[in-house]
Amino acid sequence: MESKQIDLKEILAVPDPDKLITTTRGLMKAHCLIRTMEVYEDEHELTHKIRYYFKGVVVHKSVHVQLKAGVEVLSVAASF
Repeated sequence: MESKQIDLKEILAVPDPDKLITTTRGLMKAHCLIRTMEVYEDEHELTHKIRYYFKGVVVHKSVHVQLKAGVEVLSVAASF
């Protein structure tokens, strides 16, 4: 299996204001929401945590993790 390095900053850039975001209240336009992003980086990974708020309430959370080159991975399904 071949892996490819992607540019998370480009993929996770602020969306077009008319783009629809899936939220706990259904689809909402990005310009109606307040977006926050936290970035965490160490020697093994680069992680972006994104939250969207509507009237002070979190309506969408997502986490994007990119492993750095040379890190071996074991796929594990997370249970909530």
